Amino acid sequence: MSATHLFPERLSLHFHADKGCPCGTATTIRKTSRKTVATVNAGEFEAIETQTFCKPCQQSFGSDELRSLTPQRGKFGFDVIEYIGRSLFVQCRNELEIQAELATRNITISAREIGFLSKRFIVYLTLAHQQCQAELKQYMHSKGGYILHMDGTCEGDSPHLFSCMDEISNIVLGNRKMPSEDSQYIGPLLQRLKTAYGVPMALVHDMGSAILKAVSTVFPGVPDYICHFHFLRDLGKDLFDFEYRTIRRYTQSYGVRAKLNHAAKQLKAAVNNDQLLQDSLDRYLQHNETGTAEETLDPKVTAYLLVAWIVESSSACNGFGFPFDQPHLEFYLRLKEAYPTLKRLRDKGVSVLPLTIMSRALRDRALQKNVSRIQEKISVFEELRAAMRIARVTHRQGLNDEGDDDIKTIESRVKQFRHSAKIVALSSSDTSYRKMVNQIDRYWDKLFADPQTT
Repeated sequence: MSATHLFPERLSLHFHADKGCPCGTATTIRKTSRKTVATVNAGEFEAIETQTFCKPCQQSFGSDELRSLTPQRGKFGFDVIEYIGRSLFVQCRNELEIQAELATRNITISAREIGFLSKRFIVYLTLAHQQCQAELKQYMHSKGGYILHMDGTCEGDSPHLFSCMDEISNIVLGNRKMPSEDSQYIGPLLQRLKTAYGVPMALVHDMGSAILKAVSTVFPGVPDYICHFHFLRDLGKDLFDFEYRTIRRYTQSYGVRAKLNHAAKQLKAAVNNDQLLQDSLDRYLQHNETGTAEETLDPKVTAYLLVAWIVESSSACNGFGFPFDQPHLEFYLRLKEAYPTLKRLRDKGVSVLPLTIMSRALRDRALQKNVSRIQEKISVFEELRAAMRIARVTHRQGLNDEGDDDIKTIESRVKQFRHSAKIVALSSSDTSYRKMVNQIDRYWDKLFADPQTT
């Protein structure tokens, strides 16, 4: 039923003016025009449009049906633009993949045109969203109102993308690119949302001072909550960001990763050039071998597996980002664990291993001290993480993790953590722990307020 089989040859379809002039005067044919049109269902076809003309009113009339298929003077239909937008932004396909998919529908299009139409898709989507504000407001009102969730994101020095959505329906209500996350930019956006959708039932956001200032100005008196995921993230950064950055700086200064990557390439080439070694590696990876790699495999194969395991330390992360994931710490720990085995493998003839640099990094006392300190802080952070039941190691939801307990149970566990003898002792002797406790106390009411009812 594809367009390729249904319409192997290009169609010629006729379109006529759908209506006469409102003045009642009979219209006459003004001209007949032809253009190529491409739609998802029919592929490319020739559209022959007959336009009429009202002489007293000096007004022309075309085909509304054709206008509903494609933009004015455009070749590609609205459904093609939607197809490209969904493929790019929802299904994460690239231009070449979309180009190949459209070719199976008898649509010839360049990758550059796909990029242009993707921008047009965003414009149309924005206009459609604005036109639907009244319907969205009515829909959210039928659900009891809306909860406004706000968050900003950026990469490097790029502008911030600040987005606002309804927590109940998961509908994006508005967003804006801004030079920085500042209340002077956030405030006007929130004011527009207030005008369009009314006052929300509640607000949810992170602990950014700009957001706190903006919401207190635009939505005074509205129940205000702190997102548990953002709270934990910011708390963890404050708690052990210094140690983590120090570990990253030290490991990078030794250049261990670069040398291990080079060694991995050499070992992989040696394995690929020996069919027996390649077969042995394949069997081991398919779990057809028993015992440890060092006992059952050739030293070169074992060394390759260990070096690859070290440099792929980020694979142990869950994708939540720092502080939930600590790939540089994981790299150091894997380096430390693998070093004794790699040292034995060098004695068995594997000479490409950068053991001198590895040993120098592992014997660095300042680095050892930071690793020990961060492990202590991470254990405390994991206790709070378990108490709040957010972004757990065994779960993959991240920011979308809503926990599995009611708010009062979570509050009780966090209170027990906060006032435990261990935390009291740590906060009395260490500034970073004292700051963590102060943050918990400061935002307690926003973290554990009574739930909203409609």
